[in-house]
Amino acid sequence: MADEPEGTETEHPDGGPAAAGLSDSELEKLAAMVAGKIGPAHAASTEVVQDRLSAPGDVAAIVRAELARTDREARDAEVASKVESHSEIIAKLTEAPPVAPVRWIERRMKWAG
Repeated sequence: MADEPEGTETEHPDGGPAAAGLSDSELEKLAAMVAGKIGPAHAASTEVVQDRLSAPGDVAAIVRAELARTDREARDAEVASKVESHSEIIAKLTEAPPVAPVRWIERRMKWAG
């Protein structure tokens, strides 16, 4: 590199220097292998970066989003506690046997208490 005379470095068709001792076909094969390995990972990471970049950048928007998330969690917890209390009440409810009607004479004599 520093010892080599100027102009002896071969250029790759993409504009970068070619690796020493590799032919163009070997470089193309190597580039295809690397592209196949990092293709899906690169796409996923690009998606994550785009999501981060499209996220609100100002502090007020971030605070609003955090407050909305906290309110939503509080609301969900309240609903869950109500559902739990209603289930406990429903579990306690049992069907009571019917009560016999008070006979007329007992009502008249005020014997029925």
